[in-house]
Amino acid sequence: MTVDTFIKGIYKNHSWLPFRDTARAIFWRLRSSPRQFYRVFRHVRFTSPVKCNPSAAVELHTLTCHDHVLMYITSIKSLLRFVSDLAVVVHDDGSLTEDDIVTIERHIVGIKVIRRKVADEIAAGLLALSPRTAAYRASVINSLELTDHALLASREKTIITNSDTLFLRRPDELIRWIEEDRGEVFCVYEKQPVQQAEFLTKMKSEFPPHLTLALVCLCKPVASAAEIEEIMLRVDEKDVPWFVGQNTLPVLIGRKLNPEKIKFLDAELYQASGEFEGSAIFRHYWTSIVNLRSQFSVDARNVIAELRSEETQDLSRKG
Repeated sequence: MTVDTFIKGIYKNHSWLPFRDTARAIFWRLRSSPRQFYRVFRHVRFTSPVKCNPSAAVELHTLTCHDHVLMYITSIKSLLRFVSDLAVVVHDDGSLTEDDIVTIERHIVGIKVIRRKVADEIAAGLLALSPRTAAYRASVINSLELTDHALLASREKTIITNSDTLFLRRPDELIRWIEEDRGEVFCVYEKQPVQQAEFLTKMKSEFPPHLTLALVCLCKPVASAAEIEEIMLRVDEKDVPWFVGQNTLPVLIGRKLNPEKIKFLDAELYQASGEFEGSAIFRHYWTSIVNLRSQFSVDARNVIAELRSEETQDLSRKG
């Protein structure tokens, strides 16, 4: 039973109790505290390192930040425990410290860390003829999930994911995509990505307006700098919001692939709409939304406990 369920139960069964509003305010203040929330992930420090494969045919790309380092490690380990044949790449948003990188490299053996300064230097060359895209990349942190994941990927197949995600069970369909080459794109369904329907209509794209960068599996070439620039030139230069990158990617995919090659995974198993019911395989938790952190905390604790249990079982077998 979660704390919020417990409090609600008390007041539901004892409506005469005083301080209902005060108790609710205190509870939300505590639960919304970033420090309190991030403490959940500290226990991943006590799990063993996992290996990825730097030479794998599929790259896994994630943009992360200083505050999300342990969250990121938990997320990546939640997948690598099921499939390790991935070249894992983490993009620094500019806030990672040297200690952060040491921690990441210690826990994910073989990972490639792309520092923001290095990425900026590479992007400057790639976007030299794309000034609107370069300006967008320089001003909106989330832009790297479009520009850098598309332009710096070095494999024919790329997976993009977010730090605030977890794989709770073995993702057999995703593993099949990793192991086979059918030229497919896998997307996770989100009910209403911010202004995606309007954006796709403006761009005259028939791509379903439900793509989220929480998890998407792509085939190269995703996009060139020129293709991104063409779309950016149609966006209001005065106000380029964070969600433009997420809404640009489906336009680019829709232009390159036959609709038959685009597949949305089962929304009940791959949950990315802030509704957590049933026995999910994958969840995206939207850390910016306080109400969803309770379930994220529960699931993260379970994943970390499972990682430690699996390590114990491995030691027993070796013994």
